[in-house]
Amino acid sequence: MAPETQIPFATARDNFYRAARYGLAAPLHWLDGRCAPASELLQRELLPLAREGLNRNEACRRATSRVTWK
Repeated sequence: MAPETQIPFATARDNFYRAARYGLAAPLHWLDGRCAPASELLQRELLPLAREGLNRNEACRRATSRVTWK
């Protein structure tokens, strides 16, 4: 299921404005309904997804092999 169908638009909008105002400390509502700081969601959810997507492409895989993923 596409992520954009898993969260109401109003929630996504509120997350956007909270992130703009509070940065990495912003409490954001995630797809599973939990609320967590943006920094935690980046580290536990978004960076692993980005790494997975980039690894699907050979050129990206070579480029990202030089990146330190925490």
